[in-house]
Amino acid sequence: MSTKTILALLGSEHERDIAGALATAQSIDAHLSLLLLGAAPMPPIGEIGSAAALSSIWLETRDTEERELNSRVDAVEERLARADIKGDVVGSFVEVGLIPDRIAHRGRCADAVLVGSGMREDPVLGATALEAALFETGAPVLLAPAGMSPPLDAKSIVLAWNSSAESAAAMRAALNLLPALKEVRVAMVDPKAIESDGGEEPGADVGAYLARKGLSVSIERLSAMGGTPEGALARYAGDVAAPMLVMGAYGHSRLRQRIFGGMTRSMLESPPLPLLLAR
Repeated sequence: MSTKTILALLGSEHERDIAGALATAQSIDAHLSLLLLGAAPMPPIGEIGSAAALSSIWLETRDTEERELNSRVDAVEERLARADIKGDVVGSFVEVGLIPDRIAHRGRCADAVLVGSGMREDPVLGATALEAALFETGAPVLLAPAGMSPPLDAKSIVLAWNSSAESAAAMRAALNLLPALKEVRVAMVDPKAIESDGGEEPGADVGAYLARKGLSVSIERLSAMGGTPEGALARYAGDVAAPMLVMGAYGHSRLRQRIFGGMTRSMLESPPLPLLLAR
């Protein structure tokens, strides 16, 4: 079996995420690529008379914060070595506007990008890192509640399915990333008996496709009961004790909209269970 590469994004509170990243990589003996991000302070803008003083303070602050990031990189490298996990550690200290480019560059050579709870809650980096992971890397994104890690050795999943290109991308990502997968519960929220939902038997087409992969498949047609589709999916995944929910991510990266289709921002920032997202 080929080795998978997991890119984990770490911020200033990396201790909250490093254990989860190590556990995720260990679950399938993956190569763990750790990217420690630091937001460099913007150059000062002030009165002419104070420009020199402002510049001096800015340079001193920048140098101090960059040294702190380098120290964190050294500490994480030591922890990775102690854990005996294949991997590498890179630090990137740039202005916030350049962080998506750094994530995109690293994420395009990864099988998945892990965004931990510490990073998601970072007031400076959180939203930028999450959007870049989802919209700029081309890789599936892994999220989990605080204190948990996405179990890539999961034998069963719930697949949120609506016959869209995004849900198909998420399904293929799961098939590629989860080597022990045996069972897929295909969950459809308020499907209609139309061609775009699989015809007279919504979900029959995706069920047949997965069965041909040798997987045990069930089709679950859920009702939102006046709530949101993601709420219905989360409830169902909890009811069946699913180790992971796989779903498509929606949005418009070109416009930088922080709107993710049917998924609420709270679902992304505080996932109720481990998620695998793709688009």
